[in-house]
Amino acid sequence: MHPDPNGEARTWFAQAAEDLSAARHLAANPDMPARLAAFLAHLAAEKALKGALVARGVAIRKIHDLVALQACLVAEDAANVSSDDIDVLIPWNIAGRYPADLDDASPEIATSTVNAAGRIVAALTQRVMDS
Repeated sequence: MHPDPNGEARTWFAQAAEDLSAARHLAANPDMPARLAAFLAHLAAEKALKGALVARGVAIRKIHDLVALQACLVAEDAANVSSDDIDVLIPWNIAGRYPADLDDASPEIATSTVNAAGRIVAALTQRVMDS
């Protein structure tokens, strides 16, 4: 475990913010594949969830399953993460990594995934880092 859990959590949240920023940039650029924005949005939410777990002293596993990560959160943190936002992001875990049986993302999907990730990152960052 990292000698300073809050320092490690700050690193997770910083990277979540960077991934979210990149996702927003890609979503706003019509010349870029929207699936990349959706994938990075998923990654941003995943890192925020892991940051919250690290901050609370919960060991994290090397998984990408947002539902499983959300289930590991302490109740007070979990209450700040919408399952609807998680549901919007779930398809882009694999679809962003590998060709899959999923249509490519539309600009609207890119926007909705970025917005969902933004709410998760903001809620967890504020809740965890301010406590």
